[in-house]
Amino acid sequence: MQAVTQQTARTAAQLAGARAECRRLERSLAEVRARLPELEEAKRLAVAQRAFKDAARTAAAVKEADAAIAHGSAELESTRAHADELALRLERLSDEHARLQARLASD
Repeated sequence: MQAVTQQTARTAAQLAGARAECRRLERSLAEVRARLPELEEAKRLAVAQRAFKDAARTAAAVKEADAAIAHGSAELESTRAHADELALRLERLSDEHARLQARLASD
């Protein structure tokens, strides 16, 4: 019973950590996505003004933002999958804990 209680507490803590990481990743992705239109517009303006060095720097920033979005999205998907696994494990442990408590109460 004590082992199940400890596993339940450990899994709940891991789940809380995974969910917090999901929220952090979501905020980070939102920030990059919000900045992307501004960068793209700056690139268009630089090209229109024939400021090709500025356009190249801005294009590199757009490419970097796109890469950050791709990486962050993959990391978020992986973290969500891990959180889902932990939630399922926690549910099973909670069920096992309840069964053990019921068995102890009936003895």
